[in-house]
Amino acid sequence: MNYSYKANYNTVKGSLHIKNGLPCQDKTYYLRNKGLNIMVLADGAGSAKFSDKGAKEAVKTTANFLNENFEEIYKARNNKKHKVYLVESLYKKILSIKLKNHSIKDYASTLLFVATYKDKYLVGHLGDGAIAIKRQKKVSLLSKPENGETENETFFYTSKNASDKLRIKKGKIKKNLSFALMSDGAYDCVFDKKSKKFTNALYRFLDWTKSENENDVTKAIQKNIVKHFYEKTLDDISLAILDISID
Repeated sequence: MNYSYKANYNTVKGSLHIKNGLPCQDKTYYLRNKGLNIMVLADGAGSAKFSDKGAKEAVKTTANFLNENFEEIYKARNNKKHKVYLVESLYKKILSIKLKNHSIKDYASTLLFVATYKDKYLVGHLGDGAIAIKRQKKVSLLSKPENGETENETFFYTSKNASDKLRIKKGKIKKNLSFALMSDGAYDCVFDKKSKKFTNALYRFLDWTKSENENDVTKAIQKNIVKHFYEKTLDDISLAILDISID
C-alpha cells in the first residue's frame, strides 16, 4: 500500500489578545520524517505569564520525542513509562530556558498530538481542546476535552500527576482518514454541544485539505477563521489537520 499525506495547521491570535496587545498562546508544529508524520498542538495557559514560550517548546519537544520513540510507544502494552518520559522531557526543556526567578508553571500549556507511520497511528491528549477523526464521510470525537473541577479549569504538562492525565490511544489505518487537532477556542467554534456533532465548517476544512493544494487551503482556512470564528470566541484559535490517503 502507498500512503500519502496532506497537512495544514493554523494558529490565529484571539480578538482579546489583539485588543490587549498580548501574544498568541497557541502553537502548532508539524514534523515529517521518512514516512513518519507528526502533528502537535499546545494551548498555553491564560494565567501563565510565559505560556506562549512554553507552548512553543512543548510542540517541538513532543514532536522530537515521538520521532525517536514512535515504534516503542506503539508496540508497548502499557504506556505509563512513556507518558512519564514525555512529561520529564518537557520539564527538562523548560528548565533549560526559564529564568531563575520564574516558576515552571509560568510556562504551562495543554498538549495534543497525532503521529502516523504507514498503517499505524498514535494520538495523545492532555487537557482541554479536542481531537476529531474523519472516517469515510463521518467526523467523530476521538478525544474529548478534560477539564478540572470547573469548566474553566484544565490540566497542563506542568500540573501535578500530568503523566496520569495524558491519554494515549492507538489504532490502525485501513482506509482514508483525517485527524483534526483543535485548541479549546477552535473546539468551541466547530463543535455543537447541544447536538454533540461537529459543524459543517470542520467538514469543509477537512475536505479542502484532502482535495486542494496545502498552501492554498491553509490561507483559506485562516481567512474563514478570522471572518466567522471571531464572533464566537475571544480565545486564540488553533486547528491542525493531517489527512492520510491510501492508494
